[in-house]
Amino acid sequence: MNYTKKNSDLLMIVFFLLIMVNEIIIGDYGKIISGNKGLLLILVMTVVMSFRKSKVRLNNNQFSMLFLILLLLTLMLISSFYSPMYSKEAIVAIAIFLIPLICEFRIQNNLSNNIEVFNNICKLFLIFGNILSIYGLTIYKFGYESIVNGSFGLSMNIGSVVLSQNVVGGSGYRIASLTANPNTLAWFLMLTSVLSTYLLNVKQIPKFLGGFSIVIQFLSLFLTQSRGALIATVLILTVYYFICSKHKMKFILSIIMLASFIGLLLLKIDIFSYDRVNVGLNTRGDIWKVLLESFSNNPFIGVGFGNTENVLLSGWGRGPHNIYISLLTEIGIIGLFVFLFIMLTSIYLLVDKIKKSNKVEYIRFYTICFSIMIGIAFHQFFEEQLMGYNLLSMFWFYLVFISIDNIGGENL
Repeated sequence: MNYTKKNSDLLMIVFFLLIMVNEIIIGDYGKIISGNKGLLLILVMTVVMSFRKSKVRLNNNQFSMLFLILLLLTLMLISSFYSPMYSKEAIVAIAIFLIPLICEFRIQNNLSNNIEVFNNICKLFLIFGNILSIYGLTIYKFGYESIVNGSFGLSMNIGSVVLSQNVVGGSGYRIASLTANPNTLAWFLMLTSVLSTYLLNVKQIPKFLGGFSIVIQFLSLFLTQSRGALIATVLILTVYYFICSKHKMKFILSIIMLASFIGLLLLKIDIFSYDRVNVGLNTRGDIWKVLLESFSNNPFIGVGFGNTENVLLSGWGRGPHNIYISLLTEIGIIGLFVFLFIMLTSIYLLVDKIKKSNKVEYIRFYTICFSIMIGIAFHQFFEEQLMGYNLLSMFWFYLVFISIDNIGGENL
């Protein structure tokens, strides 16, 4: 069967649907590796069948970016093979990450309309964001304390059906909804809330639906108490509206009022209590010291991809929560440099597309992509999702691929 570009558009939406469902249902990196081999096989077979008769046409930017990504993956493999902490799990993790990444690029390379596909993906995010928010808020409001999957949580009964979610106590409940933990829910809602706002701004959804979605998603995001995701969300919206808004002064005043409201709300739910600051920052600082000391002993090839949490931090019970220090430790300074070059090049190319676009719809499209790239770059100072098989990583690379794509926008 010879698939058309429209089939590629649909396939990209299905791709993100699979990633989202897996993130919600499984929500655990180890289980993703063991539980998604069947879905990955189906995805690969679908992509191979879809494009077996179509040629891959690359522009200069695409060729250069693919070279950088393959170089980064090669460095990941070298660090894992030659590491004194070599493990087969790390090699499997790289393969599980590489397979959907190749599929994603191949689909993206054959899309008919970047904006139309992007808007449909945004609507998919909106639906999942609303489901997560309604589920989490309902149990937060009406649930009772219980044990969920061996940990502290909240549950509620609807007849014979028991609904539950993991929560973290301390300074008030930090909700996780259908995800594994509050930080996962936070970056999920970081994406859904800004994409819902974008859809409302470009008039792709009714005002009532947009307003309702934004309110419940932001409220749920506040209740995760994830400071990195909250600040990144405000940063994304600030950059987006500052570029797209015709009334700069009104926008600045609105941001000041929004920041004041958020500050009061965060103080009310005690997000900056001593416990949150002590556990959230000081412990991470101690972890970062351990990783930087390890980097000083292995500056060029690192300790091996995936070994920071599995080996170096096995006794800490938590990960590094910083993609830059994590990559520096795992694949060395050269690997980190290649990663940063990919990130900064993508941001530069998106800025260039904004400047060259003459239609409002393309300016807004490239601006939201640019703004999210900036927000994620900040967010990953406190998390480390970008180089793994998860929704945030796949969406980030989707934005990278948009930055190097010729489809739509420039000089139109």
